[in-house]
Amino acid sequence: LEAAGQPAAAIEAYRALVSVEPANLPALERLAALYRAGGQAALLDVLSRRAELTTDRDDQLALYRELAAEAGRLERWGRAVEAHRRLAELDPQGERRGVELYRAGVIYRDQLAEPDEALGLANRLYERRPGSASRPVKGYVQVLKILLYAGAAILIVAALMEQSPLLLLSGL
Repeated sequence: LEAAGQPAAAIEAYRALVSVEPANLPALERLAALYRAGGQAALLDVLSRRAELTTDRDDQLALYRELAAEAGRLERWGRAVEAHRRLAELDPQGERRGVELYRAGVIYRDQLAEPDEALGLANRLYERRPGSASRPVKGYVQVLKILLYAGAAILIVAALMEQSPLLLLSGL
């Protein structure tokens, strides 16, 4: 299908194969190539899965670097931060560790500085952990967001009234 110029059909065939055999690295490689050629966001999931399955450290580093670059290009900042974090973990004593942590920090500062997005990212990262389905924290994250916005509202009202926020809080 791929050679016949039918990339959509080839993608579906490879996806079906990967759903039956999730660890099929050659199928994942071809799927990544097709997604890469089409500029599709699904490439991020395939790169991530390939990086998790491969046992060669250099291949893992290359895949996570590509994942970080593609996630940045697609403005999936949470994925980019996660890829840079994984790069730093794979090279704990190496010279690149500091560079990867710095890049993750810059993305976080520039793109995820809003607390609402940061809490959402923390929830998404937690949900990727094994066992998180049995202990969801989404409700806690939502409560934190409400408290965050309530605190911001108190600070705004205190600034408008030219009073201390503690004075307003003591009256509650």
